[in-house]
Amino acid sequence: MKKYFLTLVSIFLSISPTFPQDPDTIPIGIIPIEEFPRFNNGNITRFELWVYSNLRYPKKAISESISGEVIVRFYIDSLGWLDKASIIKGFYPDLNQEVLRVIESSPRWSPGKLFEKPHGVYLTMLIEFSISDQTFESKIAKLSKLDRKTIKKHYR
Repeated sequence: MKKYFLTLVSIFLSISPTFPQDPDTIPIGIIPIEEFPRFNNGNITRFELWVYSNLRYPKKAISESISGEVIVRFYIDSLGWLDKASIIKGFYPDLNQEVLRVIESSPRWSPGKLFEKPHGVYLTMLIEFSISDQTFESKIAKLSKLDRKTIKKHYR
């Protein structure tokens, strides 16, 4: 499900701009961004790695054997600060609060760009909680491997 969601998001985000380059003539609606925000000189995978490294599985959720997914939306402003975090699809109040706690503590990003100027961008992220991986070790290992592949590919 996550791969399907990320594939759809990737396809949507990779659509090249078809609007005129003059900001005054862009039609109202979706404005394609030229450069997406970067976290720690990386992509969204690096941010996911940071999130999972800082998440703590709530004790109440562990005692009740709660697993589930939380979808969070947030805004990276034109200065690179994360703002306006909100839960789009919550599952369990303690999991929702933990996701917001971590997301809202994010360090500064490199902002997105539109017409070669810094521009705010909304991003959406799926966070998975699994009772069988309470410390998120397997998720972190998987994301670390993906991040290393991205870095190797980038520097070839």
